[in-house]
Order: sequence, then structure tokens, then C-alpha cells
Amino acid sequence: MAWSSRILLVPVLASLAFGAAACSKRSVQATEVPPPATDDTTLGPGDVFTVRVYGEQELSGSHQVAPDGTIDFPLLGSVDVNGLEPPDVADTVQRLLKERRLLRDPHVSVYVERYVSKRVSV
Repeated sequence: MAWSSRILLVPVLASLAFGAAACSKRSVQATEVPPPATDDTTLGPGDVFTVRVYGEQELSGSHQVAPDGTIDFPLLGSVDVNGLEPPDVADTVQRLLKERRLLRDPHVSVYVERYVSKRVSV
């Protein structure tokens, strides 16, 4: 067989092999892939976080979530934070400060210092 015939033979055989595989009667079963694991960053009893109210040092500080899921926030009293994400806690504090007319345009941020409510076992 000539060299040029061998070069043409390889793509022809490959095409036949792929074509035969495509006509296979065997079905392929799809497998379910579980959703990707996400980090649970919700707050719960025992968790410690810092609330910062910009320009209001007296309202800024560290808080630990009580067993009932609340924190005692200056001027606001008991605030339920159980099951909330840190940005949601910031929104809640900001909203309450505004609704109660304690601050006109509060800017609040929350930084988690320590998660205690999240237990991991191996």
C-alpha cells in the first residue's frame, strides 16, 4: 500500500468507528449530580460578631447570640438574628435604627468573629 493511501485510510477508519459507536443501541443513563455544597453562614446561638455603625462608636461593638437567637443592641433592645446571614443582620439593624428615628441614614456592617453554632464532625 502506498504511503498516501495509508494516510487516507486512518481518517476513513476513524470515521467508521465513530459512526458505528453513534449507532449503538445501548442507552446511556444520566446520573444525578448533587448540588454543590455551600457554606452555611447563618448566625445561631453562641456565635460572636461585630456590628459597626459608621460614625456611631457607641452603637458599634461585639455581640454574642443568646440561646434564644437574639442580641441585646444599644438603643434597640432585643433583636432576633437567629438564622440570618451577616448582611441580613446589618440590614435589620439599619432598618430598625431608621424606623425608630434614632439615625437618619445609618450605615451598618457585620463581621463574624467566631461561629460556635456550626459543629462539624468527621
